[in-house]
Amino acid sequence: MAYATTTRIINAPLSKVWNAWDDFGDIYKFNPNLKGSHLLPGSVSTGLGAERQCDLTDGNSLKERLTRYQPERLLEVEVFEHNLPVKKMVALVEFKAISIRKTEVCMTLTFTPRMGVLGRIMGPIMSKMMKKPISELLKGNAEFVESGKMLNVAA
Repeated sequence: MAYATTTRIINAPLSKVWNAWDDFGDIYKFNPNLKGSHLLPGSVSTGLGAERQCDLTDGNSLKERLTRYQPERLLEVEVFEHNLPVKKMVALVEFKAISIRKTEVCMTLTFTPRMGVLGRIMGPIMSKMMKKPISELLKGNAEFVESGKMLNVAA
C-alpha cells in the first residue's frame, strides 16, 4: 500500500471550508483536476453513502463514495469505479480549526498499485506523482473558499 499526504492552511473558518467539501456532488467548483462532477442517480446529497462521478480533465472519469463522515472533522472517500492503475484508492480529508479564521486541511490518499511486484516497486514513484494533484486540489479549495470564485465555471 502506498500513500501521499498534503496539508494546507486556509484563511477561512472551519464551517466555511467544511461546507465546500460537504457539497459532495459539486467538487468540480474547486478541483482543477476535474472538468465536472455530479451526484450519481439515487444518491443522497451528502453524508455516509453519498456517491458522485468525477470527470477528469484527461477525459477519464471515476466514481466515489463517502465511507466515513464526521461533520467538520473528516471525510473518507473511496474510489469504487475507475480505470486507474490501482486496485484500491481511498482519500481521507481531515479538517482542524487553527483559529476562528484559519483552518487546516490534510488530505491523505492511500492506494494499492496493480501489477503485483512491479506495482509495489512503482508505489513510491506513484506516491510522488499523486502529491501534485492533491496539492492542486487543496490550493483550489483554498482559492474557492477565500474568494468565493469557482475554478471550473464551464462545468
